[in-house]
Amino acid sequence: MRRLLNRILVYVILGGLAVTMVLPFVAMLSQSLKITGEYIEYPFKWIPDKPTLDNYSLLLGNSKILRWTLNSLVISGGTAILQVITASLAGYGFARKRFRGRDAIFWAMMLQLMLPTQVTIIPIFLMLSKLKLVNTYWAFFLPFGTSIFSTFLMRQAMLTIPMEYDEAAKMDGANDFHIYRHVILPMCRPTFIVLAIFAFLAQWNDFFYALIVTQSDKMRTLQVGLATLQPIGGSPGVLMAGATFAFMPTLVLYLTQQRYIVEGLQAGGLKG
Repeated sequence: MRRLLNRILVYVILGGLAVTMVLPFVAMLSQSLKITGEYIEYPFKWIPDKPTLDNYSLLLGNSKILRWTLNSLVISGGTAILQVITASLAGYGFARKRFRGRDAIFWAMMLQLMLPTQVTIIPIFLMLSKLKLVNTYWAFFLPFGTSIFSTFLMRQAMLTIPMEYDEAAKMDGANDFHIYRHVILPMCRPTFIVLAIFAFLAQWNDFFYALIVTQSDKMRTLQVGLATLQPIGGSPGVLMAGATFAFMPTLVLYLTQQRYIVEGLQAGGLKG
């Protein structure tokens, strides 16, 4: 009976937290489907009397949201691919190879995680300006094509794999690249996927950096473009439609890959 009561209590707490987190998104979707005038009605109506897609029509017809979405997809996807490649290679070196100063270099890199991103934006912007890469996709790919946190995550996952696998592969004639590609990476698949998801979402949701390095309307990312939607249609529903439009890809990504997110985080934190 005590175990049953504890389980019920846990479910009640988790259910309450779930409802608290989901309600804002439900309200956002509801507002995006309302006609002008329903926004100020009290009490708040979760289900509109006359749901309409007019706000989405205004959004698509009077803004460059499709272009902004394409920019965000290219930037987020390209950054995720680059981070996965560079972090897995660096993680392999730190976890599977022995060389002088390995640990010192690794922990020196980890110290840089203490620096907030805002501290590095000015020097990054100055370098990009000298290279004439501001307002291009490269302004995102070069600074974020690798990540210290991503390297740490891959290293931690690779440390959990016994070295006997490497030795057995070398006995069969495999070189380091074959061991990395055909032995280590398949075993780190959950971490590999969660790293790609984190890198994608970090760029998809970024606003501050994108606001600085994008200067034309054509190169804006979705998050920066959403900040310009207020004058369109004179209705909060357009803003809610834009927010819903930006939120849906991340929701789909999480729902389809949540198993790998849990497995990847567990694999990356089991061994130091």
